[in-house]
Amino acid sequence: MKDSPAFATDAKNPWCDGCGHSPVTRVLQETLAQHFDPSNVVLVTDIGCIGMADSLFTCHTVHGLHGRAPALAAGIAMTRNDQSLKVVVMMGDGGAAIGLQHILECARLNQNLTLIVCNNQTYGMTGGQQSAYTLPGVRTSTSPHGVQETPFDLCRLLEGFDVLRARTAATAHELPEYLTQCLRHNGFSMLETLNYCPSYTGKFNPETLTPKAMRDFFAAHGLELGMWPAATARPSYRFSPTLQPAALASIIPKYSHGLTKPVQILLAGSAGGGVQSAAEIFAQGAILSGLHVAFRGEYPVTVGKGFSTAILVLSPEPILSTSQEHGDLALVVSADGLAFTRNDLPKHASVAVDQSLETPDFAATKIDFRQFGTRQAALAALIWALQQYHYYPLAAMREAIDAVRSNRVRESCHATLEKLGRL
Repeated sequence: MKDSPAFATDAKNPWCDGCGHSPVTRVLQETLAQHFDPSNVVLVTDIGCIGMADSLFTCHTVHGLHGRAPALAAGIAMTRNDQSLKVVVMMGDGGAAIGLQHILECARLNQNLTLIVCNNQTYGMTGGQQSAYTLPGVRTSTSPHGVQETPFDLCRLLEGFDVLRARTAATAHELPEYLTQCLRHNGFSMLETLNYCPSYTGKFNPETLTPKAMRDFFAAHGLELGMWPAATARPSYRFSPTLQPAALASIIPKYSHGLTKPVQILLAGSAGGGVQSAAEIFAQGAILSGLHVAFRGEYPVTVGKGFSTAILVLSPEPILSTSQEHGDLALVVSADGLAFTRNDLPKHASVAVDQSLETPDFAATKIDFRQFGTRQAALAALIWALQQYHYYPLAAMREAIDAVRSNRVRESCHATLEKLGRL
């Protein structure tokens, strides 16, 4: 009995009898053992049956989300300075369909990793559905009369990136040679192995289940077997982080505050109306006054359209959460902000809204915040709150505005502050 290769654990084979994942995994273990040390290999697996390979390897393993394994592997490959590190990805044809863009990006950037796609013509873990790589005529649980659509050909899709590509049957005698060349290649390499899922595709397509019949079937549908080396050598993309200062500059309090307990403020307006920027300036002024600040912004995925809100908590003591059942002050400067927060506004001790807004269902102070412009109304509301409730000095807000990088925005904010100070 032969000793297990250095990369093999004692874990039991997790796959069904006749599954092509078994020979591919065994050959990968043996090939890695010939050329690498387990401490220098990272195996990244995808969701699906192939994801159960993790337990069979003694090297570092990472288990990714469905289709995202190449992206995880690329992050590892491009940020490690150790060129002896080998990154290997294993995924099925289902994951390769979901994560096709990640595969293409890895090839485009020539990431130094080897991708092994175990194409068994189906989503084997979820019931035998067809994938984007299932060949025409193959019967699956979602195509009982045979697939009609033309599938992707991964080797051809990668052809334009000039990377090493190979395709063979999972039980072919060429598999060790192909794996060796892919693993030793400097840059991106992809090996696609072909087989049938015995529990689904094999049962639905018994006439092409034998290795010879399977290979003939693949060949008849244009899936050429072989290896296509990269014609030219090119460097892999490397991530070069910008050097940061050894430590962030500390904000030294210069002013005193008047708070003895936490205060929660809700600021509500429209996306693109400067709500988040105003909240950041306000928070900066609070920190300059020796207060602890928690800030949570919320806006829709459209970013520039709809509502925009910010919840600010100011406290003389450290803050553990921005979540409080009742707020102290709500400031609403636009119809979008009112529509989004209307049901929550009565929970606040005080509410101030722009005078253009109608609030018949609850009491609110009306202030003309928008006279300062749609992009300055939010800041105007926060300055007004400082004047009314004296959370901290206006001088701290003025210094926070001084730190704004944009000359235009900084001048507009100062103009709003000075005009409010004269009212």
